[in-house]
Amino acid sequence: MMTRTALRIVGCVALALAGGAGLLSPTAAWARRPAVVSTAPADGAALSTPPDRIELSMSGAPDPALSHLSVRDGGGAEVAGGDLTAAGHVLRRPVTVQGVGDFTVTYHVVLSNGEEAVGQLSFSVGTGAPPAARPANAAPETHQHGIDPLNAILLIVDGAVVFGVLLLLISRPGPRSQARRRLSGRDPVAE
Repeated sequence: MMTRTALRIVGCVALALAGGAGLLSPTAAWARRPAVVSTAPADGAALSTPPDRIELSMSGAPDPALSHLSVRDGGGAEVAGGDLTAAGHVLRRPVTVQGVGDFTVTYHVVLSNGEEAVGQLSFSVGTGAPPAARPANAAPETHQHGIDPLNAILLIVDGAVVFGVLLLLISRPGPRSQARRRLSGRDPVAE
């Protein structure tokens, strides 16, 4: 069984590790939110000719391997083809737009520092009018990611901290047991 001093040391180390991990977490409450600086085509654009690619200029360097960008026509058919590529702060995806109508771009961009930007934009081709307004409650397309290694490590550290705190609470004698020890002649300070 660990002595009370050893348990306190373990608890303090666990708390320090958890606090440091929380400060280093990219999901910390004070983390800066990434932004889409500009798009091509622009949100709400009425184009006379179809674009050959979609570009999102970001506030940081995007990671194309972790990012998603979908382009759908008014009927919901995917018109984006090819892989996402990044150059500097710009994320690109080729599209093959055939016909006229409204098109919706849905994106989830993960920057190289772990920050994320999610959103939608729309444009029209050949209609001479901006795209129809999207309903305010329209949900963006969903997708799944694997387990984020940093968050998995932080979860393990948090579990260790909780375990350490519980050990400290269990091993710490309460005021009644200290009083009983004094009455029985055992000195609780010497233990």
